[in-house]
Amino acid sequence: MNKTGSSAIQHFLRNNVEQLSSEGVVVPNLSMEIQPPVEGHHVWYFHERRGAPREIAKHETTQKIRDLMTHPGVKQVIVSAENLGSVDNDYAFWFIDIAKEFEDVEVIMYLRRQDDLLLSSWQQWHVKTGEDLWSWIASCLGGLGNWRRVVERWEAVLGRHRVRLRLFERNRLKNGDVVDDFCQFILGDHSAFVNDRSVAVNPSYNEAIVDLVAGGGFFKDAHDNEFYKFLEHYLDDASHRRSRESVLTIDQRLAIIARYAASNSWVREHYFASSDTPETLFALPRASDYDVVTSEDLRKEQVQMLARVLFEMHKRGKK
Repeated sequence: MNKTGSSAIQHFLRNNVEQLSSEGVVVPNLSMEIQPPVEGHHVWYFHERRGAPREIAKHETTQKIRDLMTHPGVKQVIVSAENLGSVDNDYAFWFIDIAKEFEDVEVIMYLRRQDDLLLSSWQQWHVKTGEDLWSWIASCLGGLGNWRRVVERWEAVLGRHRVRLRLFERNRLKNGDVVDDFCQFILGDHSAFVNDRSVAVNPSYNEAIVDLVAGGGFFKDAHDNEFYKFLEHYLDDASHRRSRESVLTIDQRLAIIARYAASNSWVREHYFASSDTPETLFALPRASDYDVVTSEDLRKEQVQMLARVLFEMHKRGKK
């Protein structure tokens, strides 16, 4: 799913591809084949075929995965793609025949609370082509992050017994880590796997930067990160989002979550009813969880940030 630690999982898969292979666990390349290089994700495989006739796309995907599953020595195949969790595509349909042919196929979804999901999605993709946070939120509120719609789409293909849901909350993840949590579902000996937590994988950028770039035309498209990397080069970790900072007030967060109350209630009833999961599915945010930044705070930080960039360029230019 989008913005639920998928980049960290994919980084782990890429770094451990040889060890995984020795255990009979295959992570295919971007063409869904067993050969290097392996990126650990398959987003572009699905993205590039999204406009193909559904029967053709299903047939090709079925053959690709069948070839992987029946390759000598293969015990498990891992396909990781955030766009498989979108509500506005037909990707689940592509897996119908595979689901019938292989009874042990299952989908693992990590679900994130919607206020955090929307903010992260805005920062990661939509701010690059959009003008205003609230205009964008109004356009997708109730759709993006409607976990019931996503889950029901996969249930129709796999059946509920083959849909595994995990809540993307630190206290509900094994060791508080999404990679460790995901490893529970990988076959084989996990002792030799390397999970490097010291590396920031796909970091979120601070609110001053996100506010600065909105409507600025700094990006070619939603997948262009060159300007972010430019700022990161000179600002280093100071370009990254601070854990408590937020442009949303607690009332705004609660209002967003309320829009998904029915969907979240359905997910809890069907997947978490026997657990200690709260009635709201996710733990609700508290005012004490965040430091809300004002427009004045953002302007001041932006001026200081850009001054630091110029100073860093000056210092490095002298060397």
